[in-house]
Amino acid sequence: MINLCFVPCFGKGELYRAIADKLVNKYKNEIRIYWIVVDKRYKKINVTDKSIYLDFKIANNGNYKELKNFRINEILYSDRVLNKNIIKGKQYLINLEYVLYDYIKENGINVIIGERAQAHELLLGRICNLCNELKCQYYSMTDIRIPSFRFAFFKDEKETEIVEFNNKCDVNEFKLEKPSYLQINDKLQKLNSYFNTNRIKRILTYIKQIDKNNVSGQQSFCGYVHFVFSRLWNTFWYKTLKREQFNITEYPNFIFYGFHKQPESSIDVCGRYNENQYIDILNIWRMLPAGWYLILKEHTNAVGDRKKKFYKSLMKLPGVVLVDEHTDSYKLISNAKITFSVTGTISLEAGLMNKKAVTLSRTFFNSISTVYNFSFTELEKMSIPDLVEKKEKDNVTQYKKYILSNSFKGCVLDSYTLPSVLCDENLDKIIYGYDLLFKKIKLL
Repeated sequence: MINLCFVPCFGKGELYRAIADKLVNKYKNEIRIYWIVVDKRYKKINVTDKSIYLDFKIANNGNYKELKNFRINEILYSDRVLNKNIIKGKQYLINLEYVLYDYIKENGINVIIGERAQAHELLLGRICNLCNELKCQYYSMTDIRIPSFRFAFFKDEKETEIVEFNNKCDVNEFKLEKPSYLQINDKLQKLNSYFNTNRIKRILTYIKQIDKNNVSGQQSFCGYVHFVFSRLWNTFWYKTLKREQFNITEYPNFIFYGFHKQPESSIDVCGRYNENQYIDILNIWRMLPAGWYLILKEHTNAVGDRKKKFYKSLMKLPGVVLVDEHTDSYKLISNAKITFSVTGTISLEAGLMNKKAVTLSRTFFNSISTVYNFSFTELEKMSIPDLVEKKEKDNVTQYKKYILSNSFKGCVLDSYTLPSVLCDENLDKIIYGYDLLFKKIKLL
């Protein structure tokens, strides 16, 4: 029997629901579906499924002690909501250990599918990893970035280890192209900027979810209003900053750093301990050779996230240049001596172009020979020019084969971002991946 639990958040509920329906229709009495939800929209997923709803009331259910050393403080600091209420957040997580452990045990859940963005997801992953008696495995079903519209099942919290299937593949299908989700999000931003009706609909949706016990979003109307106006204010001031137009003749030797959108799991979880981007950039600047430049480019979806003083402080550093956020990243990568990010796609793109890159936290694409993972302690002992001149054997083709043979066609973005993810053609591709996963872990 497959006892499969979904953990929907940030708009993934409709996609998970559609996947669950397809699986139940295919496997009939061989599968049972369970849900762990924190979003009110998914509180009543389906009367035929068993679900549990998590909110801050759990913090008041007794003063428990930690079940195991799950490193709660790490989880707490990574969560964009709980880290604003540390005392209550910590007790919530400690109590939640027992709630989640008992839910898995009582229902014999053997597979959990979710993401690695919110505290309850991280805690679930650690419970599955450390409590072997439960015989339950947690996987994140995640977009592999490049090529677009492919996903893999990741085993670990920082999404560095892919479940391997070794399927046959044609490496010619691998095309270097900018990730589709970036283009889709850019289009959504333009819609939100120019069409008031769309913006108002989103605001009303958020307002309906406001609840003091909400562990996944805004807990007060005032807090939400402050968030909205802060972003508008930050966007206004960002537009007043001097952003250069990139010209290679002006910057013959430069390092390129692309900002991460934040908060975001790609940096707050996968990039843990390197999530302070101001410190990251300052440390890179410290290593900058004489006469070199450090070129910064903001993420197009992150305009408005950071305060003006954040940029101004960095731009005071000699050699630091902020370019326009719409500058072609491929042009910057192609001409940079080396590309830096925490776990960013720009480092993957650099590797696929056989250019040097550094990620400050380990990623699944560090297997590309020119994409290094170094800590600042390691970088401190190196010379940037020597690193640039270092010769590496080209293994891009091997990486392409690896990623294609262990990933699946199918878009796993949320249905708000791309409604077509719910079409039968896309869902059938995703179900094929689940078929092989169940066989891989011997549930079929």
